Order: sequence, then structure tokens, then C-alpha cells
Amino acid sequence: MGTTVYALLVIYQKNGEQSAACESLRRAGNLNVLVVDNSEQDFDNEAYCRERGWQYLRMPGNSGLSKAYNAGIDRLRGVADYVILLDDDTTLGKAYIGALHYAVCISPETRIFLPTVRDRAGLLSPCRVPRFGVHRASDPTNIPQDEISGINSGMAIAMSIFDDYRYDERYFLDFIDHAFLREMRSRGEPIGLLDVELTQRFSGSDSGTRESALKRFKSYRKDCRIYYSNNWLGRLYYPLAITRRRLGLSRQLARAKRQKKNDR
Repeated sequence: MGTTVYALLVIYQKNGEQSAACESLRRAGNLNVLVVDNSEQDFDNEAYCRERGWQYLRMPGNSGLSKAYNAGIDRLRGVADYVILLDDDTTLGKAYIGALHYAVCISPETRIFLPTVRDRAGLLSPCRVPRFGVHRASDPTNIPQDEISGINSGMAIAMSIFDDYRYDERYFLDFIDHAFLREMRSRGEPIGLLDVELTQRFSGSDSGTRESALKRFKSYRKDCRIYYSNNWLGRLYYPLAITRRRLGLSRQLARAKRQKKNDR
């Protein structure tokens, strides 16, 4: 098929050799790659990309994921037909590209494709957004089109989608994917599934330090408020969503504290 595919990978605070996604792309070989660097320091990623024949785009520090996506999309206009979004902790195997080519061939009217993505807790994406909240699904093939959503990482999108869409740059890290797919569902865009499975070590589930966890929660709270501000029912649901997240954070910090005590 005469379709040009690029992987758009956003990397943060590491060199490409430390990124599972970068290394999986290197091993896959013969794939167009654009690395958008959101790092706050120089990790020599420009040289890493140059050695591999990849494109490289440096952001002015950590500008947020939505701005990084928009900058990457702008760079690929007129060059790519499809773009695969990747976090730097998601591995992309050789089977992915074959699955994408096959899906585009048999469903040319579909411009958005989601792979199956699993993390340590099980099936992460695709997921369900029945009305409010994001819920894990037991069967990715049994999600109604008006409820389907998924994470950014691994999503393949036709560049023509971005003729009249830009990621909302009010979002810093969270809900960018769900806001995008909510808009696409409202437009009647079909969302297809790829017959391929990816794995992700989701950074949002890592405990880290107490300070980093609290900073992460503050960012989540801001993005969550934006996502649920589109109507009055969403604004009513927002406090419940934040309460659930806060409880999860409390349990996470308690586990980290017990683990630290046991390690002494």
C-alpha cells in the first residue's frame, strides 16, 4: 500500500537508549520516526535520532503533551499519511505495522485505529466511556462505537483528521486522548481496532516520591476539570472523579511508605 506511516514519539527526561519505545522502534527497523523531546535537560537525543535516521524536534522544556503532539503533527504535514502516537514507555513490535496496513486496506473509510494495550493491571485500552468516567473493558471487541475510547499511545490516526482538528493545549498530560476521541465520536468518525497487542508500563501508576506524586495529582486535577467542564452533568461528576483519584493516591503513598519502612 502506498501509505506513508510515521511514529510520533514524545520522550521526557531520558535518552532514547533508556526508552522502551525508542528501542522497540530501533529493533523494528525501516519505520519513519519523529521524536518530540519534552525533556527539561539535554539528554543527547538529537544525536541519538540522527544516528538512526530519525527526525527530531526539541520542545522548549516540558511544554505538555498536547503541545508536543501539535508540534509533531505540524512537522509531519504533507509528509505522512498516518501517524502512530507513542509514549516513551510503550513498546511497538514488528507486527503492528502489518496489522495497520491490513486494517487500512480492508477499512479505508476508517481513519482512527486502536490496538489492544495491556499494563500491569490488565486491559488498559480500548476502554469504555459510557457517560461519565473511564472504565476498563473486559472485551475490546464488544464496546459500542458511542462508548469507545482509548489511550494515545499506540493510536494510529490519518493525518487528514488534523485538517480541522488540533489538540486542546489547555490539557497538559491527562484526558487528551479521551477528549480527542469524544470529539471524533461526536463527528461520527468510525474507530477501528487493530489485531495487535502492545504493552505499557504506565507512568501514572508509579509511586515515585511523595512530592512527585502530589505534583502529578495537581496536574491530573486541572486536566480532569477541563475534561468534565463541557456540560453541567460533567461538572457535577468532577468532584467524584477527583475524590476517587485522591483516595487512590492516598493508598499509593501508604504502600510506598510501608515499603520504604520494610526496606530499612
